[in-house]
Amino acid sequence: MKKEHVLNVIKQYFEERKNLKSWRPGIDWVQYSGPYFNSNEYVNAIKTLLNEWLVLGQDSIEFEKRFPTFLGKKYGIVTNSGSSSNLLMWSAILKKYNENSPFVICPVAGFPTTINPILQLGGNPLWCDIESVSYTHLTLPTIYSV
Repeated sequence: MKKEHVLNVIKQYFEERKNLKSWRPGIDWVQYSGPYFNSNEYVNAIKTLLNEWLVLGQDSIEFEKRFPTFLGKKYGIVTNSGSSSNLLMWSAILKKYNENSPFVICPVAGFPTTINPILQLGGNPLWCDIESVSYTHLTLPTIYSV
């Protein structure tokens, strides 16, 4: 079976499937997050697997070359997740500025994967919140170090 045939079948399957999805107000659960892919994304994922690329493949290499220039930058790197990107970002910042145990202002209602790289690299989160009456004042509670 030719690869193009397989990809066409995948595309057709997901095009038909999207028409079957429906949501009924007051009955169905509101899914705030999850896989919201179109048929092109499924086809590209299967294509990558059929090309036997389970790590950085040609599409990722091309993306690394083209996307930084779109942002007016010289370099860029593809990571497997935003969490890994945060870790790389904090590593680069601390290396560039030669910081030891910096204080980093962090929202109290944030994702753990935003805070973990700061802690992992020896930073000290400075938890902050807004004043609940006006929603305008930044209040800085006690600094908590781990």
